[in-house]
Amino acid sequence: MKHKVGNIILRYAIATVGLFMIAFAIALAIKSNLGTAPLSCMAYVLNLEFQRISVGAFTFLVNMVYILVQLAVLRRRFRLVNLMQVVASVVFGYLIDLSLWMLEWLEPAGFGVRILLIVAAAAITALGTSIEVAANAWMVSAEMTVAAFSSTFNKDFGRVKMVMDS
Repeated sequence: MKHKVGNIILRYAIATVGLFMIAFAIALAIKSNLGTAPLSCMAYVLNLEFQRISVGAFTFLVNMVYILVQLAVLRRRFRLVNLMQVVASVVFGYLIDLSLWMLEWLEPAGFGVRILLIVAAAAITALGTSIEVAANAWMVSAEMTVAAFSSTFNKDFGRVKMVMDS
């Protein structure tokens, strides 16, 4: 029993490292001012319009919409454990705001620096997502929504992800 609890804690800790990497990459992309990933696009645009609400808070709200979509798609197959996405979304939103705060000083001057930031953001996002998925713990709601569509319609996860991101 003790070994099993330790394994669960380790998996969630590793998944949280992955979430932090994705959050940091989102902050880098925002600071590059060259666009953001589909995962954070809506939250960032809402933040530009309603600046009193943080990107992290809007990310949480957008993720709640994703969970409602999952409920509609999965229906009876939606499991109670899937509600851990709510906790993951709170943590993820906080990590985005923390990352933006950590990078508050960063004001890239030239286009070359901005390109480097966006390329770094893409690479860090890929690595963070790989870590998050490999941990087999919690995932952000956008990825779980892709999984819901993939399993419901018996389509490849990668293809569904490309369509949803587009």
